[in-house]
Amino acid sequence: MLMTPFAVFAQNKVSFNLSPTTIEDKVEPSSEHSYSMRVENRGDQGTVLYPVARNIATIALDHQPVYVEGADANATELASWITYSESMLDVPAGGSATLHFTVKFPADARPGSHLAGLFLTQKPPDLKEGSAVGFDIGAILHFQMAGDVKEDTRMRAFLTDKLIYGSPNVIFTVEAENKGNTLSRPQGLIDITDMFGKKVESLLVNETAYVISPNSTGKYEVKWQPEGFVIGHFEAVVALVIPLVDGGNQTISSVTSFWILPMNIIGPVVGGLFTFILVLYVLIRLYVRRQLAGVVGTRGGGAVRGARGISRLAAVAIGLLFAIIVGLLILFFYFG
Repeated sequence: MLMTPFAVFAQNKVSFNLSPTTIEDKVEPSSEHSYSMRVENRGDQGTVLYPVARNIATIALDHQPVYVEGADANATELASWITYSESMLDVPAGGSATLHFTVKFPADARPGSHLAGLFLTQKPPDLKEGSAVGFDIGAILHFQMAGDVKEDTRMRAFLTDKLIYGSPNVIFTVEAENKGNTLSRPQGLIDITDMFGKKVESLLVNETAYVISPNSTGKYEVKWQPEGFVIGHFEAVVALVIPLVDGGNQTISSVTSFWILPMNIIGPVVGGLFTFILVLYVLIRLYVRRQLAGVVGTRGGGAVRGARGISRLAAVAIGLLFAIIVGLLILFFYFG
């Protein structure tokens, strides 16, 4: 997808339907091609619309086109190669009109993608900016020029917004970079596996087929909100497939991992274990003191040696118990 159609509403009811909203074609240098675009007026009054084209510099991270700025921004490239059969369209309320236009591609047109927006506007093209108030409706033009086409899409990043989640609400971010000179349209899957290697979910990436313009980056977010009880360590593998001009495909992939540790469950378990260790420690201390009291009453000087021996034994017992509990926790969270 290159864009979605849009409309700007004025005081009166203004509603238009434009088709197609995207025109794509493969072309040769020095060739000439004709196209048409139909606009339907669903508003309550007729209007006159004027065609105007604007060159697209790139596609932003939010998948919206960024237009070339400046006084001569449309004096070259694709916007300047278009001629219109109709200089204006008179579209009555409830009626429709068709714009016919021709694109003549120069002999020295560079290989790769050429992008422009073709708009129907209430402002005549020769009117200066700010001298009239109106609205634009438009479509995207994309022409793939033959020649030395370079196709090279790379994985720039694949990550989650957190390493550890307290609840199963994971957001994946996939960033792909287009190093080529033609549009890239990556689509694919994120496969999620649990700590046992079992696949628990497959998520679609770029289901709406947003494109990445040459020498720019595309960003796609995918959410995973599984139902039911989820806990442990998870691994996610993303694989993107990019269609190529010659009919083949390029595949890129990456891996990330994350934890889901529900604190409403982990908290009470850890608290209970801590309480158990604390109570055990207090009981051992009481036992030691009781033994010391007996030794002091019967052996006098031997009491000191007995106290040190029993205290050291208690410390070792507590340390071993704590190590066992920590080991069990690690085994539980890592192996389930």
